[in-house]
Amino acid sequence: VVGQHAIAATSSSAKSYLLSEGSEESRAMQGATVRCHQCNPSSDGICLALSVGELSLTDAEVVDAANAHVLQLRPRAGSIAILRAAGMKAGLGVACLRLAPIGATRSTPAASSQPPAKRQRIVGVDAREVPGRVRVRQILLRTWRGGTAAKPEDPVRRKAVQRTPEEAEAQLLKVLEGLVAKDGLAKAFTAACRTSSECQSALQGGDLSGDLVWLDKDKGSLLSLLAEALRICLLQKDEMMASVMPRQANQKRKS
Repeated sequence: VVGQHAIAATSSSAKSYLLSEGSEESRAMQGATVRCHQCNPSSDGICLALSVGELSLTDAEVVDAANAHVLQLRPRAGSIAILRAAGMKAGLGVACLRLAPIGATRSTPAASSQPPAKRQRIVGVDAREVPGRVRVRQILLRTWRGGTAAKPEDPVRRKAVQRTPEEAEAQLLKVLEGLVAKDGLAKAFTAACRTSSECQSALQGGDLSGDLVWLDKDKGSLLSLLAEALRICLLQKDEMMASVMPRQANQKRKS
């Protein structure tokens, strides 16, 4: 990557695509295809997709499938959307990415020698009413990789789960697309969470369905906030598994 240009050299079974507005030049070189993608100079970044395997899609179809997600900073969803458009065939691999200049980073407050004050839990309040804080909610789908491993249990519906990770991603992409297409995101999320989520947090009443935690915006970058949310999610998952396992053991004793 040089400035607003990205150069990709791919073999006969791979290809690169320019998703953002711009232009590209392509030429063959020693059995590979070399593409030089140039982003629009007025843009603040360049969005690309890389594929391996026969997608059987035109460049325009790839762009149409991925753009709605990649341009909204959801490259993983863009990759899944391309695979879905290609029929989720075996032997395909897709990666979407957005390259942008590194902006000025926000400074974080200096560490205090005093122990942190105990934070009160905020319940039943819209995130917009809490300045400087972000509310984190989740929709969780469990997966099973097959083989001899025990199938995970959906604690909400009390049944075994046998979907693959790829099937879970495709299902979550449908949920995401349904959410962004509706007005009133909070109510739509609550309904989707109760319908789809396999986390016990989905059973909480009202708009607390799927509720995890509140995070402080001024405590770091967006990436650090997401990392903290994921850490809390994994901790809660471990706690739920610890509570589910004894109940499963009791069921086996009764049988």
